Amino acid sequence: MRVAIQDDIHNAYESAAGVRRLRERVELRIFTGPFGDPGALEGFDALVANREPDDLLRASDVVSVHATLAPETRGVLDARRIGLMKPTAYLINTARGPIVDEAALVAALARGRIAGAGLDVFDREPLPAGHPLARLTNVILTPHLGWPTDEAYECFADAAADALLAYLDGRDVPRFAEQH
Repeated sequence: MRVAIQDDIHNAYESAAGVRRLRERVELRIFTGPFGDPGALEGFDALVANREPDDLLRASDVVSVHATLAPETRGVLDARRIGLMKPTAYLINTARGPIVDEAALVAALARGRIAGAGLDVFDREPLPAGHPLARLTNVILTPHLGWPTDEAYECFADAAADALLAYLDGRDVPRFAEQH
């Protein structure tokens, strides 16, 4: 039985845009909304709530971004939405930098509007020397290397093999983002 709610993590909420890729590894109270993928939660045996993004942001202790960058996701976490987060909340972005309005995030972090952030991606990579994010004490920065796991390497190898086979068979080569 897979359960989407697990009480031993002190009822922490994680909102995940693009949660389909995480559902096998993350067992938290998960909410989705219009910029998430409600179908990602199919197969869970426990109650999962579907909320609007604003409600989701107000309720979450951790907002973890896992969406692909597309016109509809660019800047989706803007100043208004970041402002809805709890002062005790954390924002984690391991997806694509431009999904989060970086200037708005810097302002929120500097004012203590949210507790902190963990960022593996930025608007401009590598992060320029002297960038305001690098001066904040409530931010953990990694240089776009949070993804290397055995599972990620296997996923990339499978996608590369699928693309090569499609090319050799004369079929359209699938885009990686469409597969995963």
